[in-house]
Amino acid sequence: MKMKYIGKWIILFLSGLISCTAGDVVDSSGQENEYVELHVQTPAVGNRIDTRASVENLPSGVTVRVVAYQRQPGALSVPVDYSVTAPTAQATYVVNADGTLTQCTVDANGKKTDGTPELFYVYKGTYDFYAVSPARPLVLDGAKYQIKGLQRNEDVMTSIGTGMTVTVSNATVTLETFVRKCARVVFKVIPAASTKIGLTKLTAKSVELSSMSAESGSIPAGKAEAIIPTAASTVTFSNFIAVPSADDPKKLGLTQATNLVLPKSNTSIGVRVTLDYQDENDTAVKEKTLQATLDAMAFEAGKSYVVSLTVDNNSSALNWTVSDWNTKVEETDDNMGGAIK
Repeated sequence: MKMKYIGKWIILFLSGLISCTAGDVVDSSGQENEYVELHVQTPAVGNRIDTRASVENLPSGVTVRVVAYQRQPGALSVPVDYSVTAPTAQATYVVNADGTLTQCTVDANGKKTDGTPELFYVYKGTYDFYAVSPARPLVLDGAKYQIKGLQRNEDVMTSIGTGMTVTVSNATVTLETFVRKCARVVFKVIPAASTKIGLTKLTAKSVELSSMSAESGSIPAGKAEAIIPTAASTVTFSNFIAVPSADDPKKLGLTQATNLVLPKSNTSIGVRVTLDYQDENDTAVKEKTLQATLDAMAFEAGKSYVVSLTVDNNSSALNWTVSDWNTKVEETDDNMGGAIK
């Protein structure tokens, strides 16, 4: 008889388990709720040029961390303060060639690893979202959550999504267009339009910029947050590559370098350029070094700064152009370092 009762209780217990749906769970308050897997919609990054607004896919291969924050019951209309609120859930992704996202695991520097990613689950409710690329972790530093250890030549971007009601039938996370948080610097050496003596070689090898922003930095989580500008470091560009052949019709060996830097405060910039130079009267290529100082200027997040050294056989000029998408500013040093000797 006892065995029969035991069997009956086992059958009832198993029946109770089977009757529960896969999505029904009990949250920490003891209330039955529903767990939902989130899906992140293909994001874009802002790319405004001149007065034309446009967007493009995030660069292929970069990683993205998407963090979910549940709004509090009774305050569903109040946006979450990302900088002081602990994440509810988060997931990391890598960007595919077509701009779509695939979940992945990353290391502390936001670089993709071979681990097995966790699924992106939350309870039903109202959520705000914060996303950062590269997918570095959010670290509580003092009173604020921050993304720390950001480096030069990292294309740091952030995005948000607010007030999303998450249900089983509405589980797609829509993020705003990503906004870049660093500046881009392009340095190139070009020949003057006309010279008394023809050039046969003009190849930039390195450029050193002083009074630049720090090598690393951090940014608090939040839409309006920014990397604090600095100006006490030196940047050396040695990653020069050949310009497209159409931009070097005389085959002088023209080169240019592109680098990303953290925002720089408004101070003057020292410029030191090393290049290989030869004109038609020279029997051999000579290495030359030119120096100058640009007037005080800031390098602001999301802007491109093109610095061009125009070389003649007996003079040189340093020009820079700031692309603010709506405004262009130019300045010229008509005699950078004096005549080439």
